[in-house]
Amino acid sequence: MQTVKVILDDTDIEGFVMCLANRKRANTLLKEFQDLATFCPDKRSPKSGIPDSFVLLSEINEASTAIIDAKVIP
Repeated sequence: MQTVKVILDDTDIEGFVMCLANRKRANTLLKEFQDLATFCPDKRSPKSGIPDSFVLLSEINEASTAIIDAKVIP
């Protein structure tokens, strides 16, 4: 598991919870981490060229799709 912390200017956006994981691991993470279970109850298929074997858990879906775009996906 890899954790990435992105520091944003306070005037840009408030902090939010987001997780990109393979489908099998996402179920385990939802059980292990209370913040994911509380703030990210929906599992969505990611877009922007991410393989279908991954799932996106996010408190703010619009922000997540803006962050995970073609520039950050190799």
